Amino acid sequence: MREKIEEAGVKPPFTFFDFTTAMALYYFSKRVVDIAVLEIGLGGRLDSTNVVDPLLSIITNISKDHEAYLGRTLLKIAGEKAGIIKKGRPLITAATQPQVLRLFSKICREKGSRYFRVGKEFRYLWTEAGDFHYEGLHRKLWGLHLNLKGFSSVINARPHSEPWRF
Repeated sequence: MREKIEEAGVKPPFTFFDFTTAMALYYFSKRVVDIAVLEIGLGGRLDSTNVVDPLLSIITNISKDHEAYLGRTLLKIAGEKAGIIKKGRPLITAATQPQVLRLFSKICREKGSRYFRVGKEFRYLWTEAGDFHYEGLHRKLWGLHLNLKGFSSVINARPHSEPWRF
């Protein structure tokens, strides 16, 4: 991998995340994958994954967990995260803050990108058994189950503490 980076003329310093992203992209190209799911690092605008032209972008939620790097306000952090929104590529977001949603909507309009919200175009309803039902643009799926039991898995699958109502 180091040889490939040097051949491409990329000069250090680069982060561990940059290096592993390059490794993953190289691996995907050699394996000729049909679809790859990439998670950005801290931000979006300056993230090493931003070299990819995605089918769509997803911004789960916006919080102040990386304010030391992305900005001190939710709007500045959202602006950095919005750097992954590409021209003509849809955005799906689970963000809930009105000012953040306005920013994402504006950027999507400027880039000609469709804009979808969890809780509006995509909804979830949690059951007492811990499973959930899903309703999206073109389908409904009932009785879905998560195998990962960690708290972060539940948070990522269920972006709000209150269940969505159909």
